[in-house]
Amino acid sequence: MRQLRMFLSLTVTLILLSVSTIPAAVAQTVCDPDALITRLMVSNGQGDSSKPAVSYDGRYTIFMSASDDLVPNDTNLQDDVFLYDRLTCTFERVSVADDESQAVSFSEPLQVSDDGRYVLFSSAANNLVTNDTNAGNDVFLRDRTAGSTRLISRRWDGDQFAEH
Repeated sequence: MRQLRMFLSLTVTLILLSVSTIPAAVAQTVCDPDALITRLMVSNGQGDSSKPAVSYDGRYTIFMSASDDLVPNDTNLQDDVFLYDRLTCTFERVSVADDESQAVSFSEPLQVSDDGRYVLFSSAANNLVTNDTNAGNDVFLRDRTAGSTRLISRRWDGDQFAEH
């Protein structure tokens, strides 16, 4: 059994993220927003989960996963970026377009803002914003409050980078 563990200690908050290859039908989490230790175990429906990043206060955790059982209607068979909210004990797929459509290619987490509103991620998908024509990996900013995704990796003149 392979496991990735991440510990983050901030004042009295300790987050333990266990992303494992234990098969399960759904994500398993012991949900207690007031707990000093939270263990988040992500199931392995279709693939591994990895690359966790945690917000400053430990409330939000972003990670990538190929599992198809973390949110409803995950049918793209791609690595997606998910956000877990420790206070509401919910998962949200954040590597999506403005209309919530799924990415047609893989995505990887980069950073989450302290308040969880913004998630920075990279993706090779060309359907997350209109006119994504460079056929390469781009960096996107998801605004969870506005429900919008913006392409932010652009050249100094505003054009997209060439394929890379």
